[in-house]
Order: sequence, then structure tokens, then C-alpha cells
Amino acid sequence: VNGYVEGEVDAVNMSSAENTAMSEGGSIYNEAGTLSLLHCSLFSDDCSTCSSGAAAGIYAGSGTTNEIEKTLIIPNLATGIKACVGTMTSLGDVMSYASACSADIVGSTSGLSVCSVGCDPEVVSVATPSAAIEAAVPCGVSVDARGVSRNSTKCDIGAYESP
Repeated sequence: VNGYVEGEVDAVNMSSAENTAMSEGGSIYNEAGTLSLLHCSLFSDDCSTCSSGAAAGIYAGSGTTNEIEKTLIIPNLATGIKACVGTMTSLGDVMSYASACSADIVGSTSGLSVCSVGCDPEVVSVATPSAAIEAAVPCGVSVDARGVSRNSTKCDIGAYESP
């Protein structure tokens, strides 16, 4: 994805890291579309030049549809910058560092940390201990972004399964 959405995007096991936004949406800028994220990891997106209240991770324009499930959203958050802006609907097991994306996506910092330059989504998403490990019940897909098998009853949130 890593960019502009206008139309329909269904992303599964997608990883996005170290993108820079000038005004909104370091990983995803959904202007007029339908976005669905399942087992995705959005990391270290920068919006440090953005205005206060902007989104470093996901920007969702008015009237867009944004469904997020079993996904990690961990951007670099400058003062006044949010993880997400706009209406997001959690279909379950979504973790966002520092600021929640919307009313039904609970911000959780348990075992998660913001990474700076050189962020490796595989390492960050499976770092132990982490609240993301074996937290997706049931698992949404049979393999992770690398092709590693996932436990069908309980797997990790995000694009990568821990070893």
C-alpha cells in the first residue's frame, strides 16, 4: 500500500516502514476509498513536519471506509501527531502505540516501542515480551508475510509471526 488510496485496497500480511508524510498518512493516505487491513504492520512512519493533529500512520478522509484487523500501528509520533486520523473500524486485535486510532481501537503500549531510523518490522513486531504475541484469536491467515506458518487458533498480531 504505502501511499494513496482511491478505490478498494485489501492488504493482508503487508508491512510498511519508514515512510515520510509531508501533511498526513505516513503509511496510508485514504482520500476516497475502501481500505481493509488484515495482519499488517505499520512502523516508524514519520510526520514530524506535519501540523499538530495530523496522522503519521493512517489518514482517512471523510466518507471513507477503513476496516482494520489483527494489525500493529506504531509510527514515530512527534508532539501533537497521532497514529491515525479519521474513522477507523476495528474488526478485532488492533494495537496502536501511544494514541488510539479511534474509539474502538484501543491504544496499547504493552511490549511495543517506537523505533527510529533503521526500523525492521520483523524484529519490532516479534520482540519479546510483547502483548502482540499470540494475541490474535482466531488467527486470520495461515502464513505470515515471510511464508512462516501461523498457529490456526492463536497467532501474533501484525504481519510477522514470532519464532
